[in-house]
Amino acid sequence: MPILDNPCNVTTMKYFQRTLFTLALTLTMLHGGWTTLQGDDWPQILGPSRNGQANGEKLFETWPAEGPKELWSRDCGQGFAGVAVKNNRVILYHRVGTQDLVECLTAKAGDVIWKKQTKSIYRGGVSGDLGPRCVPLIHGERVFIFGSAGDLRCLEFKTGNLVWERNLIKDYQASEGYFGAGSTPLVVGKQLITIVGGRNGGVVSMNLETGETLWKSAPDTASYSAPIQIRFDNRDAVVCVTKMNVIILAAQTGKVLFQDAYGKRGPTVNAAAPLFFDNSVFLTSSYAIGARLIDLADFENRWANNNSISSQYTTPVFADGFLYGTDGREDFRNGSLRCVNAKNGQVQWKVDEFGLAHVIRSGNQLLIWTIEGKLVLAKLNSKQFVQTAQATIFSQNAKSLPAFSNGRLFVKANGDLKKGKLTCLQVGESG
Repeated sequence: MPILDNPCNVTTMKYFQRTLFTLALTLTMLHGGWTTLQGDDWPQILGPSRNGQANGEKLFETWPAEGPKELWSRDCGQGFAGVAVKNNRVILYHRVGTQDLVECLTAKAGDVIWKKQTKSIYRGGVSGDLGPRCVPLIHGERVFIFGSAGDLRCLEFKTGNLVWERNLIKDYQASEGYFGAGSTPLVVGKQLITIVGGRNGGVVSMNLETGETLWKSAPDTASYSAPIQIRFDNRDAVVCVTKMNVIILAAQTGKVLFQDAYGKRGPTVNAAAPLFFDNSVFLTSSYAIGARLIDLADFENRWANNNSISSQYTTPVFADGFLYGTDGREDFRNGSLRCVNAKNGQVQWKVDEFGLAHVIRSGNQLLIWTIEGKLVLAKLNSKQFVQTAQATIFSQNAKSLPAFSNGRLFVKANGDLKKGKLTCLQVGESG
């Protein structure tokens, strides 16, 4: 008799499998990698792994002509910051009048669980919008909020109570730039790493629990690009795109492992996040800065040009050797959706006059959210663009990054810069 034909042996085997899974999960959490296992969470900018990839989600194949079902909607204030989601709780960070508000909402109905507010100290720059730019970061039992004026706060996830706070622009003599601080911090182990752009601290590492500075490195003006963590040369490293450079730092010490010029002086910004795949780092920017793929084996550019996919601030996704995202600038109204061969930068297909858009990959499908408020569902296809559904959700500015969690898509409109709207759509199966 085969061993698994015996009910007692089946029970024993299942218990053994559950024990191994629990042990693996515990070890993963202890090493700070828990987010990659939470398929129904979107706890930070660009999702669990900061690359636009949704884990464990199942999108609908299509939706009715009128669009996906709206579960709830509510007014909100200023700010281009998208939301973060964990354990069916949504963290919304916005500005209403003279107050910066952090609200914790239920994902199912948008009901307020807790709300914390502080007087806003940001006075504005080039943009008339005075709200926050950075997506909240949820890690463990903490929420990290980085305001436009450089005000960084650590809150309790369950209650919203303040744990610690600092003003990094003041601490490191940094500039607010064109639009205020806007590079979302990153958690690596027990550190919170932030691109500050200060004269005495371009990139700063802080203790998660206390906010105390651990190291500072790479003095350079800040960008609006979020740093990412990579595993490089058998160590944890951080890729940072600043105003003028791409820099790879040793996560534990801040030591510069690689640096190269990437940016231009004058009225330009770097805003898309870097992507890490196949032992390479991909960068994209507009303003004639262009895109490049850096091979970490020798730090050489495998390709670099301004013709493939030069994005003003949206980050493409990588899938099966190809990049999917938008090229162009919002102010030039020349955004095109593209599929690009990641190995050589060759454009496989493009859809002109598509506009700028944020892209999320889920399995063999793409969720595409345009900054004009249109939602598009498409197949993951490197040969041609295959759209399966679309709907207009907003008829106003909607450039905030979307969040996708447990079958729900959270999208935000910024309206007339005074009143926006946060909407939750059912675009996939809920657990």
